[in-house]
Amino acid sequence: IYRVTQTRDGYITYLTVSDMEWRAMCRAIKREELGTDPRFAEIGGRIANITEVVALLNAEIAKWDTDEICARLDAEDVPFAKINAVGDVHTDPQVVHRGSLVELDDPDFGRTRMPAPAARFTATPSSIRYRAPLMGEHTDEVLGELGYSDAQIASMRNAKVVA
Repeated sequence: IYRVTQTRDGYITYLTVSDMEWRAMCRAIKREELGTDPRFAEIGGRIANITEVVALLNAEIAKWDTDEICARLDAEDVPFAKINAVGDVHTDPQVVHRGSLVELDDPDFGRTRMPAPAARFTATPSSIRYRAPLMGEHTDEVLGELGYSDAQIASMRNAKVVA
């Protein structure tokens, strides 16, 4: 069971595939009896009763503040993640620690924050060399490389086929 679920003040996502993870989830939400309930104790039963399982977990997790339930899930070794609001991503401890966001000077927009390359290799380091293109910025160049003439490209632009 892999879901995004609302807490009292935010959202989390969790994964409870194994029976061990399920029992840990039940302890975390203080509903230990669900861990041995014959309908849910084994993965087959949870899948057969998935609608009820999801409804139960949604109702129980909604009773907790995000930080509280995250601490409980962490203590029980349930795979989970807090879902950040867009405005909170830049201060997330993992994002800050990994340097997942970088700032560049953009000639059109000034100082701009954007994601750093996700893959990082010691022998072949990566970096952001250019800003993301504006909509249609390279249309003429790409169409020209595909063999279209300037007149054909102009015709496509006039017909609003391309931007």
